[in-house]
Amino acid sequence: IAYAITPDGSEDGISTEPEQQITFVLVADYPVLFRDTGYPSIDTNGTLRFTTRTNEFGSTNISVVLMDDGGSVDGGNDRSFVRTIELIVNPVNEGPTFAVEDVYTLKNGGTMGSDQMVHEIDGVLFDVSAGP
Repeated sequence: IAYAITPDGSEDGISTEPEQQITFVLVADYPVLFRDTGYPSIDTNGTLRFTTRTNEFGSTNISVVLMDDGGSVDGGNDRSFVRTIELIVNPVNEGPTFAVEDVYTLKNGGTMGSDQMVHEIDGVLFDVSAGP
């Protein structure tokens, strides 16, 4: 996601401010996509990490700013320009699900078919879902 990361923004990758600590600040415009403990972050090697909520999908724009701890005293600049990452999480095609009641007790009765008794039992299957 990010490369040539230096506190002073030098394009050759050689920093003139090596003592400064740098941190990425990320803001997503659709934060519901992510678990509370999985909000997007970028480490100083440029690796983007995040964890989505279960069965959550959609897109979000993530604004990214790189900040250093040098401050802005004497006209200094401690932050980069804002960059935007568009992240698209596609839905997973999960199979349908259902639950079944395991045990039924039949009472005498029902409809007499040719040589058998026909029974109807409501509620054998429940929580039927086409998939999340």
